[in-house]
Amino acid sequence: MRRTRTRLGVLLLAGVVGLFGGVVQSAPASAATTSVLVMSAGQKRAVDQWVPNGDYSFVVKPNSFSVDQQGTLNGPRQIVTSRSCWEVNTPQPSTTSSYVGLTNAGDLQLVVPGAGVVWHSNTAGRGGKYLMLTRTGDLVLYTANWKILWQSASGQCWMRSNSVLASNHSIRVGYTFAGTRPWRVLAMQTNGNLVLRHGSKVVWQTRTNVPGSRAALTTLGELLVQAPNGKVLWRSNRRSSPNCACALDLGFPALPELAITNEVSTGPPITVWQVPVPPA
Repeated sequence: MRRTRTRLGVLLLAGVVGLFGGVVQSAPASAATTSVLVMSAGQKRAVDQWVPNGDYSFVVKPNSFSVDQQGTLNGPRQIVTSRSCWEVNTPQPSTTSSYVGLTNAGDLQLVVPGAGVVWHSNTAGRGGKYLMLTRTGDLVLYTANWKILWQSASGQCWMRSNSVLASNHSIRVGYTFAGTRPWRVLAMQTNGNLVLRHGSKVVWQTRTNVPGSRAALTTLGELLVQAPNGKVLWRSNRRSSPNCACALDLGFPALPELAITNEVSTGPPITVWQVPVPPA
């Protein structure tokens, strides 16, 4: 899925001037080197505004906002793709007049004209000052003293061909639509089992059991579980064309499945392999 956006200026936090001219108090070294300022208390973001940080972006859309992961797929064609890793949405009639704001009281809100506040972080009166996007894709609300009040807990949600998911790592998606839905997480566990969970429920697994194993998506679009010595313990057994522009993702939010797709220059992606996931 391709997406074109209008770029906004973004400043790294290091005791510098913020996005709208407000002076930002010096941040800890960890925040200054890995995070960008999305907004300060009293500011808001309108539809089609976005803030990038490495492979991730904070994006405001009609009636929603999200943290998206973007990247160029490996393969013969340079296809740029973007997927929502975490999103707040609302069933209200779509409008481009909706916005996301951080109130002076420190509450992060999604506001839809005619419906009012349709989602909020429930942090009013607790000193929320800076909304930050980390380089790993987490949206974090800090106080002026850099105490974390709230965070999306989002991060990587898809992987491209010729890449790996190391032991004790995962990809995940989270979605709020008229109520919070369970996280969908694909985890490469330390015991060597590749497990897909919907909330706390295991909905699919490879049942491999060599500690330290990793998952890999090949240039043929095949998903493997490999032992530390490189031995293939499990494979999806479905392949695409050589050097495919393939991606493994959790089908969020539109498709209820774990899937490998081959992105094409025109038309919808071609599904190479998939695992149905029961609805929440």
